[in-house]
Amino acid sequence: SLPCSSLRCSSRSGSSLDVFYVVFNTEKPPFDDPLVRRAFAMAVNKKDLGIIGEGLFIPALGIIPPGIDAYDPNFVGIPFDPEGAKQLLLESKYWNTDKLKNVELLRGGSGPEAGPVTEAILDMWRKNLSIQVIIDEPATGQVYQNRISGGDYQIAVSGWIADYPDA
Repeated sequence: SLPCSSLRCSSRSGSSLDVFYVVFNTEKPPFDDPLVRRAFAMAVNKKDLGIIGEGLFIPALGIIPPGIDAYDPNFVGIPFDPEGAKQLLLESKYWNTDKLKNVELLRGGSGPEAGPVTEAILDMWRKNLSIQVIIDEPATGQVYQNRISGGDYQIAVSGWIADYPDA
């Protein structure tokens, strides 16, 4: 390899065109109830997730990240409202049922750790909804994709990376 001084080298920093998000299986209880899905979303403080990421990312308010023309800086997303989230659970068809117990989260990867952001989300659900979400065994590559496309999950963590800046 050639030393950097003999090549055009530069160091740049900036936004990347990717989003990390949580997927709810709307075909399986309890996430077939929109009140439950909204409660789980409202129980997550996205600003705190940005702090956990040590400033390496900004909280996602929607699926389109900054840097893509369709990004709307005025879009506010679902607000963090733990009390409102609890109220939605009380109004849901699954309140006080076993369907809100032993909820499982599918994650990709092969390591034993879920990562600090995923762990923080689970902790927020535990604190704000009193729901313990269990992490399923990590699924790698095609196994993960097969489980997602086959609907074999309740909640999953996923991401989206743009090849080029077009939503």
